[in-house]
Amino acid sequence: MDAGYDVTRLASVLADLPVKVLGRIRSDRVLRLPKPPRLPGTDGRPPKHGPEFALAKPAT
Repeated sequence: MDAGYDVTRLASVLADLPVKVLGRIRSDRVLRLPKPPRLPGTDGRPPKHGPEFALAKPAT
C-alpha cells in the first residue's frame, strides 16, 4: 500500500465490499468508538463521536 493512503479511511470506504485491508497505523493514533445510543428524554445536541480509543493506552 502506498504511504499516501490512510488505511483507516480506506477500510471504512471499502467496508461494504468483500475485501480485507491490512496496513499499519501509528501507535499514537486516537480513534473514536461509535457514539452511544441516545437515551429517551435527553436534551441538547447529540454527540458526534463516541469515547476515545487510544492505541497507546491499553486501558481504553
